[in-house]
Amino acid sequence: MPWTISRNAANYAQIGACYGTLGNNLPPPTEVIALCNKNNIRQIRLYNPNPSILTALEGNINISIIVGVANQDIPGIAQNALLAKSWVQNNILKYKNVNFRYISVGNEISPLDNETANIAPSVAPAMQNIYNAILETGLRTKVKVSTVLSLGVLGQSYPPSAGVFKSEIRSSFIDPIVKFLVETQSPFLVNVYPYLTYIGNTNDIGLDYALFRSRSVVVRDRGYDYDNLFDAMVDATYAAWRRPEGQIWKLLCRKLDGRRPVGRRRVLRMQGLIILIWLRVLEKGHQESLEKLLRLIYLI
Repeated sequence: MPWTISRNAANYAQIGACYGTLGNNLPPPTEVIALCNKNNIRQIRLYNPNPSILTALEGNINISIIVGVANQDIPGIAQNALLAKSWVQNNILKYKNVNFRYISVGNEISPLDNETANIAPSVAPAMQNIYNAILETGLRTKVKVSTVLSLGVLGQSYPPSAGVFKSEIRSSFIDPIVKFLVETQSPFLVNVYPYLTYIGNTNDIGLDYALFRSRSVVVRDRGYDYDNLFDAMVDATYAAWRRPEGQIWKLLCRKLDGRRPVGRRRVLRMQGLIILIWLRVLEKGHQESLEKLLRLIYLI
C-alpha cells in the first residue's frame, strides 16, 4: 500500500495507508484495522468499496475513509443517475458507522492512457451524478466527491514553479473536473510517487532526495527550498492549478500556507517510517540497497 500524507484540523501531518487487496495470503480486514488503530493510522484509502473491509471499519469512526468508485463502473454511473444513487445507497449509506470523508470517482484515469482513455470523458459526469446522490442523503458537508489523478497529467514539473498540465487534455478532461471541484468546494486528489519519478530519472535525481534523507537544499525555486522530491512534486501540481486559467487548490496532502514548518514535521515522521521499515528488512537478514528500500515503501 502506498503511504499517504494529509493535514487534519489540528494542522499537523498524519500518515495514512492505501488499503489494496491485490495479493496472496492477505490478513483479514479485522486484523488490518486493528493494526491501523494500534499504530495510530487515522486515514485509509480504499480503491473500491470492499464489503468485508467496510464491515470491519464499522464503529471505527476515528479512522476517516476515502473510498473509490471502480474505474469500470464510471461509464454506467455517468450515464445513469439511478446507478449513482444505487452506488451511494449500497456503499455509503449501508455503513452508517463508517467515517467516510471522500469518494474518489476513479483512480489515475487519463485520456493519454490506453487502458483508461475510453473512460476519461465519463469522469466529470460520473462525479456530478455521485454528488447529486450524496446531496439527497444530507451528507453534502461531510462527504466530498473528487477523483484521483496521477502526475502524468502534468506536462512539466521541474522546476516546481513551472508545473503545468498537458495542453492536449486541459480543455477536454482537466477543465470539466476543475469546474466541478470549484462548484462543490471539493479537494483535488493526486497520487504522488517519488519512487516512480526517481526510477525514471536516476541520473538527475539523487536517492537521498527521494528518500527524505538530504541534509541540505537540493532545489531552490522562487523563494522555496526543497530538500525532498515529495515536496517538489506536490508544489509542481500546485503551480499547475495556479496558472492564470486555473485555480489555487487545497491538495489532500497539505496547503502551501505554512508549508515549511508542516513539511518539516512530516519529513521527520517519514524518516522515522523509513528507518522502521529498514530495521524490519534487516531483521530478516536481507541486505537490500536503499533503492530497494524506496521501492518497498512505494509497494507497501
